[in-house]
Amino acid sequence: MLLNFIFTTCSSICPLTSRTLEEFQRKLGREASKVHLMSISIDPEEDTPARLTAYARQVSRRPRVAVLPVTLMRATPGKPWLRIEGFVTPDELVDDYRKLLASL
Repeated sequence: MLLNFIFTTCSSICPLTSRTLEEFQRKLGREASKVHLMSISIDPEEDTPARLTAYARQVSRRPRVAVLPVTLMRATPGKPWLRIEGFVTPDELVDDYRKLLASL
């Protein structure tokens, strides 16, 4: 599982991290079906299902601004979470994912 946190009115790190997760999923190829990606809204009162759907469509058109994001990943339930701080590339996510699987 790979977990990140967003809000739909975010114009800085949220679109960038969402694009990174999309590219991570693409780079995994067939392995992508084994990974659950989940973005959790930190503004659930504003982020209705309709807003989240619109956000997903618009994410590739948003500007990039550097702010420190945090991504969490774990291999299976009951295992510890890997905390990844800062901007991470899709290739780094693939490497971290494979290392977690190797540690099982």
